[in-house]
Amino acid sequence: MNTQIQSAEVIEVDYTDNLPDRLYSIKAKLIHSFSAPIIARPLDSNLKKPPLKGEVVLIITAPAAEFSANK
Repeated sequence: MNTQIQSAEVIEVDYTDNLPDRLYSIKAKLIHSFSAPIIARPLDSNLKKPPLKGEVVLIITAPAAEFSANK
């Protein structure tokens, strides 16, 4: 799988810490795609300013850790 960078519009931001690994995760709609919204997590866990609803962000798609471990 190749690494890809795409732009997406933020639909929703998770401000709760019920699930620590989902804190500040976003639901976003890819700009140049008709696919369903995706869930994305911040690249930097020391996030100071989470994105706002309607903001355009960059989404980086890369292989998951499980993919690398199974090679």
